[in-house]
Amino acid sequence: MDNIKILIVDDDADDYLLTCAHLGDISDKKFDIHWAANYVQGLAKINSIKPDICLFDFILGAKTGLNLLDDIRQSGNDVPVILLTGKGDTAIDRAAMTLGATDYLVKSDLNHTLLERSIRYALAHTANLRAVRTSEQLYRTIFEKSKNMIFLIDATSGRFSEVNPFGCALFGYDRDTFLNKLTARDLFPNAEIANFLFEILRDQHAITDYEITLVNHDGTRRQCLISVVLQKNRDGKKEFHGTLSDITALRQAEQGRLFTEKLAASGRFTRALAHEVRNPLTNITLSVEQMETEQLDEDTQHYISIIKRNAHRINNLITELLQTANHEQMQFAPHKINNLLEKTLEAAADRLALKGIKIVKNLTNNDPSVKADAGKLQMALLNIIINAAEAMIENTGILTLSTAENTDGTRRISVSDNGCGIPAEHLNWLFEPYFTGKKTGVGLGLATTLTIVQAHGGQIRVASELGKGTQFDVILPK
Repeated sequence: MDNIKILIVDDDADDYLLTCAHLGDISDKKFDIHWAANYVQGLAKINSIKPDICLFDFILGAKTGLNLLDDIRQSGNDVPVILLTGKGDTAIDRAAMTLGATDYLVKSDLNHTLLERSIRYALAHTANLRAVRTSEQLYRTIFEKSKNMIFLIDATSGRFSEVNPFGCALFGYDRDTFLNKLTARDLFPNAEIANFLFEILRDQHAITDYEITLVNHDGTRRQCLISVVLQKNRDGKKEFHGTLSDITALRQAEQGRLFTEKLAASGRFTRALAHEVRNPLTNITLSVEQMETEQLDEDTQHYISIIKRNAHRINNLITELLQTANHEQMQFAPHKINNLLEKTLEAAADRLALKGIKIVKNLTNNDPSVKADAGKLQMALLNIIINAAEAMIENTGILTLSTAENTDGTRRISVSDNGCGIPAEHLNWLFEPYFTGKKTGVGLGLATTLTIVQAHGGQIRVASELGKGTQFDVILPK
């Protein structure tokens, strides 16, 4: 620094001049010296001239240099301060250091060498502190404003020692709950997945962009990318330092796009197949109808009846395939989601009663509306409910039906069961046309359901665990 602006606050003019003389003897620095004779002047000049460093005498009339130091620190001013006193006092020394003085000098011991060293140290120390504070503020801003979860976890206990606001919002817990009540394992859907991940971290000490499924406070599952490194903190304790990105929406969009592409390809194939089958089927039907006008013996009439009946079945199957591939124009109108679900339940009541299935309802009180084709949407929900009924054991099944308004305004209709669950390898094929895990059926029910829901601008989420059951969430726009 070429020219150091220094403020001396001292009520003794002789001491002020002596200090100036010592400063003048420092050959390698230039000083722009300002003087304040009391506490009030000192406080005013600190605010007006903004010195690089201050020298405060301990005695300043009714107040002391410690009072002045305390006041400027309370105001957020971090200018380096050296406290001067007539005699050494350990208590004053400690108080000065506690309040943020960079040094404490006795006037009788003062010389230009001691003063130069103290000023040099004070300026360097303050510069370092400001650099650290700037870095701290930068990282604190990143921590607070990041759109990824940032966390620290004690490697021994698994407890969170720090988590940023985005992490709290992502999983629906406040910071106090994260730090004092949760462990990292509480965010995993089961202990096996948690054990596997921690085993990797203990062996390899780091993972990068590892995709995992976690659960938030209400049990909703989230697809996440996690990066973690195992390090020692300043106390020598091992901690997991990590970041986590929520990719649930991305995965759902990818899945929805894939389903849409598959359905479109299937629809093209179905329409082509229907056209090719219906042409010869029409000829068969016309020929049989012509034969019926003639005098035929009883056996021939029996065979013609069989041909007609099966031709009719083939025609109905083709119609069903075409409806799956190309839904007719839907008629949208406002409908309450609770009412839609209740009417769907009425349509499935007989089948549920025959299997002795217990029904549990958790319906939202405000019953929000959606724009929907009621008949089509009820058909989609009915397919899900029937599948749930078929997955449960007779007289032990529990079907839980829920409705809710999500925080983003979308509406959610949930159907969950305690049935056999769906194998993980089948989940990606669940809505494929003609894919089915049943011994009977053609695998069109869920394909039809997905097509209807997508036509409403919605999406379907599925979570399942073998032996425990399945949950379908139908998400519809407001």
